Amino acid sequence: MTEFKEKKFYKPILRIDDIVELLNISRATFWRLRKDEGFPNGKKISKRIEIWNTSQIQDWIEAK
Repeated sequence: MTEFKEKKFYKPILRIDDIVELLNISRATFWRLRKDEGFPNGKKISKRIEIWNTSQIQDWIEAK
């Protein structure tokens, strides 16, 4: 959670680019985390766009 405060990342909804910036990871690492590490599922809002609630990501970070 300190990462969120340090980066002042208070958007209520995040997209992939926001998450990789926030966690300082590559897109490839993001997809690996999603597949292997129990990263929370987002919500599909269109065929190509998926979003996550910031609280989902905070909870996942705190659980790690």
